[in-house]
Amino acid sequence: NINSGTFNINGVKAVGELYAKELRALGFTVEWIAMPDSLKRAGHLVAYRMGKKGKKLFLIGHLDTVFEPDMPANPFTMLNDSTATGQGVN
Repeated sequence: NINSGTFNINGVKAVGELYAKELRALGFTVEWIAMPDSLKRAGHLVAYRMGKKGKKLFLIGHLDTVFEPDMPANPFTMLNDSTATGQGVN
């Protein structure tokens, strides 16, 4: 569990490094693109692996979550055996 709220730059970078490690192990070239400090965002993880033939795949996602650094690590409450409620849960 890594706290990676949008404005938790160190947390987002830590999640990025976790993904980068796994992607490198799969043969991807990985780079981190930093954002200007004025934007107060961590940056972007870009990974690519060049193929020679076959179909192409483009995957996009995000590394941040709704949880900010001052929020509890486990902000969920179990309502019953199969239902949880908390931040980011509808």
